[in-house]
Amino acid sequence: MSQRIVAKSTKNIGAITLLKPIMDALHIRETVDRYCPMERKRGLTQGQALEALIINRLISPTPLYHVERWAKLYALNEICGIDANQVNDDRLARALDAYFPHIADIEADVAINAMAKYGLEPEVVHMDTTSLYFEGEYEESDMLRLGYSRDQKPDKKQVNLCLNVSAKEGIPFMHGAYPGNKPDPKIVLDNIKRLKAKLKPNHFIMVGDRSTITTDTVSLLLDSSMDFLGALKMTQPIQDLVASIDDIEFKAVEYEGATEAKYRSCERHVNLKKEGRVVRGVVVWSLKKAQEDSKRREVALKKVLSDFEKVRAKLNMGRLKRRDYVEKKVKEASEGKFGKLVKVEVGGLDGCVSLRFWRDEEALRRLGRLDGKHVLVTSVDWSASKVIETYRGRYVVESRISNMKSRLAVRPVFLHGDERVLALVAMTVLSLLVYSVLEVLARRSGLGKVTSRMLFWEFQKIILIKLVLGSGGPMNVVEDVTKFQAEILARLGFPLPEAFINV
Repeated sequence: MSQRIVAKSTKNIGAITLLKPIMDALHIRETVDRYCPMERKRGLTQGQALEALIINRLISPTPLYHVERWAKLYALNEICGIDANQVNDDRLARALDAYFPHIADIEADVAINAMAKYGLEPEVVHMDTTSLYFEGEYEESDMLRLGYSRDQKPDKKQVNLCLNVSAKEGIPFMHGAYPGNKPDPKIVLDNIKRLKAKLKPNHFIMVGDRSTITTDTVSLLLDSSMDFLGALKMTQPIQDLVASIDDIEFKAVEYEGATEAKYRSCERHVNLKKEGRVVRGVVVWSLKKAQEDSKRREVALKKVLSDFEKVRAKLNMGRLKRRDYVEKKVKEASEGKFGKLVKVEVGGLDGCVSLRFWRDEEALRRLGRLDGKHVLVTSVDWSASKVIETYRGRYVVESRISNMKSRLAVRPVFLHGDERVLALVAMTVLSLLVYSVLEVLARRSGLGKVTSRMLFWEFQKIILIKLVLGSGGPMNVVEDVTKFQAEILARLGFPLPEAFINV
């Protein structure tokens, strides 16, 4: 005889069924608890608190003071053994405090677990820097400073972040956080030293952009028997080098399987000045980008000429009767690199001022020699095709930074104390590692170019129904998992939600 239902409630399971197997495989909770043991065996462990924070940041990132409210809507207790009533902002803040002294060790151990479990070999490492801004004054902070903002928030204090991502799989396995005003070259040098100290790779190839590849970086890597590949800043000596190469010297470069060449290249030795370090340079010429550069320059040049024409049209009228005021307006119109492509002459006296301007064809010709060209330097003996293809793979680290800022970030952020700021940044990177592993597993299982966010959307409606029967006994029921969801879990090698819950 069926029993009467006297009470009914629901909780969300959602994407927890995708995240829990990965976090267990990476031993995140156990690793945190090993480094951050509890003095009293009561309530949530540090590992449980931070596991709840990772799930929150992946599924529905909220400020710390809203995590408890979010947790009560999800089956954290039933699936993860985490009591939602204990996931309050004070408890999470204490967990971040405990996590802070061990950030590098925990991150390295989890990264090594990921490499071992999923066969990830980060021989080629894409390294990039970004900034994360915070709300508030933070007057006593040594970390949160005003600096160059990649978020176009120059009035917000920030932390600078260096992220290391494996080229093949796009796994972010280590990061470094630095004061918001620390320059990129110093960040990169420190990051390389930390990478070697914590992960102890026998060898890796660092791939970086123009802010990463410097003489100091190259010297440190080569002196440590490591390799590098990256773009150089287009300084005047590098521009002179590129402009001196006749177009006929560039040979077509074809990617494997491509029907037509996207690039042309030639090689030159590049002197990095300090200590006379000479390295191999691959000068790359993209015909498509050359067309774009030329078109962009012409549009900008027309704007400059138009600004000059406006001044000339009102010459010797109003304030433009004064020569000094005309010279001021000419200077304003000439600002920027494109303004320097116009030659200008201001003559005459007040009330009879003359203005002549014309395109500097020689400067335009010199600049046109650089259209679509950049210089890659490397210590590896790869073909030009592989050098270019590897560098273009930088979209991997750029996409992970985008994931972190758009998918996992919380705005605004209010935290007190540098330690909690840095711990929260580290937790965000750890969340990004879990997010990235899910995408790798999806690709390996034949799900195509699906993103973790797409998978989260597909699983958002899995519900746990909690019943109280007339006999007083509880019953848990998982709302039917769709055939599509079950197929995804099967391909990933993950269990159905019922496996986590006493149903």
